[in-house]
Amino acid sequence: MAALLLDGQRLRRMLDEAASQVVLDEGYAERNTFSNLKILFGIGAIGCAAYAHFLAGDFPGSWWVVLVCVAAYGMCQAALTYVLAKLEKGAVLCTTKPTHVALTSGIRVSSFRENYGDEFTLKIESMDGKDGCTPVSFKRKINRWFYEDGELAEDKFKGEVRDLLKEFEKKNTSLKKTK
Repeated sequence: MAALLLDGQRLRRMLDEAASQVVLDEGYAERNTFSNLKILFGIGAIGCAAYAHFLAGDFPGSWWVVLVCVAAYGMCQAALTYVLAKLEKGAVLCTTKPTHVALTSGIRVSSFRENYGDEFTLKIESMDGKDGCTPVSFKRKINRWFYEDGELAEDKFKGEVRDLLKEFEKKNTSLKKTK
């Protein structure tokens, strides 16, 4: 799939999807807990707003219902922000505890690219951060993985991601291959 080389967000999305696919292909399973929590809190916030707007009755007589709905909406938004900022931490992919390596939790794959920058950073770390695992990352110019026509050099990029994942597994002594 080709992308406009000036569309930085599209380029990053293509790299994120390819990196996620490599991790999933290596035997890790995607963890959907954070996505489910975001959906739950989003629906809760929408439900509070809809109830306050359509079903609360006449405003002067039902100010307390509107107040409760606004407070519940605020709590849902605060919980959603907490999940995004503290639990998910900008992750592209979160995995469950793998079965093929001895790890106490799954891994988090995250990426970063400045808006008008040409460098892409990919980071692999432990989900909980308490198991003593050392995160690994690389920072490279984004043009090394794209041809002039906007086509992603998938084999080259996926090879580098696979190498980074293997480095993570090798670097952390608690990760031992189980047969």
